[in-house]
Amino acid sequence: MKRTLLATIAVTALMLAGCSTNSAPKAESDTQTPAQEEVATAEPTPLSQAEWVELCGPEGTAPDDPQCTADMGTGDEEPLDDSDFMEKQGEWFIFTTTDDESILEKWDVRVDSVELADVLPGAKSNGDWEGSDEIPEYVDAKPAEGNEFLHAEYTVKNTNQKPLGLPLEASVQFSDGEVFAPFGEDASDYTWNLNQQHENTAGDTQNSGTETQGDFVIEIPKGSEIEALIITDAFMGSSAESVIAIDPAT
Repeated sequence: MKRTLLATIAVTALMLAGCSTNSAPKAESDTQTPAQEEVATAEPTPLSQAEWVELCGPEGTAPDDPQCTADMGTGDEEPLDDSDFMEKQGEWFIFTTTDDESILEKWDVRVDSVELADVLPGAKSNGDWEGSDEIPEYVDAKPAEGNEFLHAEYTVKNTNQKPLGLPLEASVQFSDGEVFAPFGEDASDYTWNLNQQHENTAGDTQNSGTETQGDFVIEIPKGSEIEALIITDAFMGSSAESVIAIDPAT
């Protein structure tokens, strides 16, 4: 009788042990490696204005791309202002020229510096110059009373596969939305003369992969609240346009 009872107890203990083991499946490790965590938390890089237009715009190459359709917001972001949709001073951006049918050219452009100045040394052609060394060919340019110059320097890189030139024009946009364009000597004299001081002049034909430098000069009312520089292709007009948020130095 004792042997039977002991045997029964032993069998019951083994069954209980087996049930306990089977009822507690091994938990999978939820620990991620640093590399996995980085991938999981990585956020997509925002598209630039030109990249978004090319990819997601009305004539975009892939409007259904996740970068176009995904909701990147979390619901608690600060409202976007106009500067969030502009290119940035000092950074390369893609400038694209198009016609009614297709993209014609793509360039890399960078606005290197922007300053406000009361004098532009050597920017004005000297009307008294007659070709001699005694009289300077160029003299300082000064704005009208109550005005000042906005002077920008920029770099253009030809990313096309053939020699081309990119003739750019610029205007300045104020914080209230008003736009000023260069007129008279700003466009025909000062800008031209400053451009010629560069070793490789923007607007001239340049080979693929090469860089050139140029200047914009716009006379504006002194004390204006400046927001952006608008550049366009001189031949294509507003169909080829970029807006760059600028912070002029004095």
